[in-house]
Amino acid sequence: VGNRRYIKGAGEGQGQNYVLKALAGGGQLPAAIVLGCADSRAPVEIYFDMQPGDLFVLRTAGNTIEGGFGGLLGSAEYAIAVLKTKLIVVTGHTLCGAVTATVKEVLSKEGMPTENLGIVVDNIRAAAEMAVETWPDAPLVQQVQLATKLNVFEAIKKMMTHSTIIRDGVASEELML
Repeated sequence: VGNRRYIKGAGEGQGQNYVLKALAGGGQLPAAIVLGCADSRAPVEIYFDMQPGDLFVLRTAGNTIEGGFGGLLGSAEYAIAVLKTKLIVVTGHTLCGAVTATVKEVLSKEGMPTENLGIVVDNIRAAAEMAVETWPDAPLVQQVQLATKLNVFEAIKKMMTHSTIIRDGVASEELML
């Protein structure tokens, strides 16, 4: 329904039509690559007060990079190599469902109901385990907060480990992460 309104020019964001049309014709020149969570409560453009075209946004549950390889990392490399983006920001957010599920799974050792959800959890597991080991008697909310912060650093580590263009860009100070 929302897309139909947009096509007719009656959508809620229609005041930005001129921006969207200019972007469609002129290409993109994002100021930053932002790896954020797919959580619907974590809208990256709104958090950074940016407009369409300002950011190259990569979103996945728990802001993870699966095993350090694949489409998400390749997308970041595209923004660096082709779009000449010079800044990568990795975010985390409070009450992240993926991080919470992972901490709960580490505590209960029950596993996940689907294979793909298990893959997401596996990519957050190191951060969750470290949080639980650091604060074994803390309330769940505190373990999740720590795991969220540690998970951001795990994503940065994967980027640096598995992407030559990111690693070399950071080393040469041509790219900020």
